[in-house]
Amino acid sequence: MADDAERTDCQTFDKGQGLVFLGKELAQEHNYSEAAAARIDDEVGKVLNNPRETAKSRTGENREALARLAERLLVVETIHAAELQEL
Repeated sequence: MADDAERTDCQTFDKGQGLVFLGKELAQEHNYSEAAAARIDDEVGKVLNNPRETAKSRTGENREALARLAERLLVVETIHAAELQEL
């Protein structure tokens, strides 16, 4: 990912012409190639999907502990760090 980030570091990809009519994207001229747009889309996808996959993995690994925590919170609404560690 660092290599991809370095390829796009400190570059301007859109001048932001500020067209004022609806559908402006249809008439807007881009100052970057389709290949650059694809790389940008890939990087944005990584930024959005990697944390999501990590969260799904960790919650799956700790499903039983999370269920115990949820059950306890339904009873007491608030727990302290020491009790959390016990769960």
